[in-house]
Amino acid sequence: MKDFSNAKVGDTVWDFIYGYGEVVIICDEMYIGVKFKNILIIMTYSIYGILEGCRTQTLFWNEFKAPKEAFIKQPPKLEIDTKVLVWDSNSVLKHKRYFSHFDENGKCCTFVNGSTSWSSIYKKIDTEVWAWDNYELVE
Repeated sequence: MKDFSNAKVGDTVWDFIYGYGEVVIICDEMYIGVKFKNILIIMTYSIYGILEGCRTQTLFWNEFKAPKEAFIKQPPKLEIDTKVLVWDSNSVLKHKRYFSHFDENGKCCTFVNGSTSWSSIYKKIDTEVWAWDNYELVE
């Protein structure tokens, strides 16, 4: 963990919640105060970049971006034509379908109307499948 023991008033720092800010005060060489553009109060951090009252470092010297994949739960490996029950978030009705693939957002895609990869009459991938909000495997 990098620390801010060498921080000076006027230094630019970055918090992954608040963005860029400026060090405006150093207290007892143990705490630093940072002013952010859209926050009315000065936020207090330990010299380890931990916001007062928190347990995890959120303050850094440089900005970084988490990759998009970090926010998407990796789907399990399923064989094509695996039996699944699927439904959307606004419905309680579950449909029996056969698994096709997971889309780029991690949604379960199935062949339409209970068809399989072998029996589907559609040849284009975008017309042969539906994406569902929820799924569960059938034992």
